[in-house]
Amino acid sequence: MKAFVLIVCCLIGNLSLLAQTNVYHPFPDSNATWASTYDDINPGYSYDRFYLDGDTIMEGRIYNKVYNFINWNQRNFVGGIRQDTTEKRVYAKLSSYLYPLYPATVPPFQDTSDCLLYDFNLQIGDSIKIPSTYWFYGYLYVNNIDSTEIEGNYRKYWVLNSNLHPWENSYWIEGIGSLNGLFWPHYDREFSICNLECMTQDIVQLYIMDGGVGNCPYIPNSLLNKKVNVELEIFPNPVHDNITLNFPRLETNEVVFTIFDFTGKLIVQKSKISTEQSHIDVSFLKEGIYIIQIEIENQFYNYKFIKNSP
Repeated sequence: MKAFVLIVCCLIGNLSLLAQTNVYHPFPDSNATWASTYDDINPGYSYDRFYLDGDTIMEGRIYNKVYNFINWNQRNFVGGIRQDTTEKRVYAKLSSYLYPLYPATVPPFQDTSDCLLYDFNLQIGDSIKIPSTYWFYGYLYVNNIDSTEIEGNYRKYWVLNSNLHPWENSYWIEGIGSLNGLFWPHYDREFSICNLECMTQDIVQLYIMDGGVGNCPYIPNSLLNKKVNVELEIFPNPVHDNITLNFPRLETNEVVFTIFDFTGKLIVQKSKISTEQSHIDVSFLKEGIYIIQIEIENQFYNYKFIKNSP
């Protein structure tokens, strides 16, 4: 009887774990940081410190902007990432000069096209292509899929092996990324083995490397500051002549807007909004779909509107 009870308890535990891992944990789209070290650098010194801050439009797609955090007074924009939560995929579009600290002998990454960074729907035996700074490509093959506990919840954990070099092997956690660094090995192949030292989301530490720092101090001040409370109404939509932006409780006067067409082409340069309700003339626009980007204290909000003929 005891054996039967034990078997039932094990089955219930396995079913509970399976239910948790079947809940998809999306990739962060804001307020997230990744800090990485290399095998020849002592833990605590992070060469790569990336973080998300705001959105941008590139070639008609909305991306979360990625910055390389150099120090408390310097950051570099390195591109953007976007995700398809339905397909459980994360894409990256990065600048041709990702790392400002490249040695002079290392050629910068040249392929700036939109590439698949993570596919959290991969099964054992599946593969993902590794873009390269060189003239050849490699592949990562899924060797094993397990789970790991993060903040009281179980997330899927992938072990991927490279077909070229063992040091390019990768280890993924759903919603966190590679344990070798945010972009490993897509853009780090010229370096030695890389390790994700810590990762945070909404200032909560989700991952810490064994033997690494005791906490994750690499959180830029812009993410520590209190977020601006924004309530925005845009009307009418569709619009013929004038579109109205209404901020019921605007807490700052530092508001600007920019308009893009749906291909990402800039239509209206940054213009300042000085009142809680502003009327914008869009009568000159052709019929179509547009994106109006609102910037408030270095935070970006994108809204879609339709322009119709009168």
